Order: sequence, then structure tokens, then C-alpha cells
Amino acid sequence: MVREAADAKSSAAGGEVATQVTVLQTVLKLAGYWTGPIDGVWTAELSDAVKELQRDLGVEPTGTIDTATLAAIEEAIAGAGDEATTTTTAADGGS
Repeated sequence: MVREAADAKSSAAGGEVATQVTVLQTVLKLAGYWTGPIDGVWTAELSDAVKELQRDLGVEPTGTIDTATLAAIEEAIAGAGDEATTTTTAADGGS
């Protein structure tokens, strides 16, 4: 009974990781960094895609999603939002 509970917990944790990897693959594909399948499997090619993103963000290319990478992504998104606002404002004649 204990073994079954442990197996169920392990399976749930594995499913959560696969879901997180699937989300990462999807985001990287949308950003142009991932051309592989969206299958929830972490591969060496996925690590390489993460490293490419990290290099473009100016953080150490570790191949894992760490706090420095997350902070750089947040900064890039905030900067993109600022650019969109500036462009829209300029296009509206400065209003």
C-alpha cells in the first residue's frame, strides 16, 4: 500500500514536470527558439534552445531555466511593452 502511494505520487510529479516542459517547448517555439516536437520530453536539443535564448537575453547559458533567466525574460517583456507604448504614442502624433 505504501509502495502504491509512492508510485502514484511519483507519477503525478513526473506528469507535472512533463507539463512544465511542454509549456517551455511551446513558449520557445512561439519565440522561434524551438523547432522540435511539443512532447514534454527534455532533450539535449531543448537545453541547446534554452542556451540560445539565454545568450540572446545576455545571461549565462546554463541550459536550464534559472532565476537569472526568468528575470531576464521579465525584463525583456517589460521592455517590449515599453517599446509598443512608445511606438503607438509616436504613431498617434505624440498624444
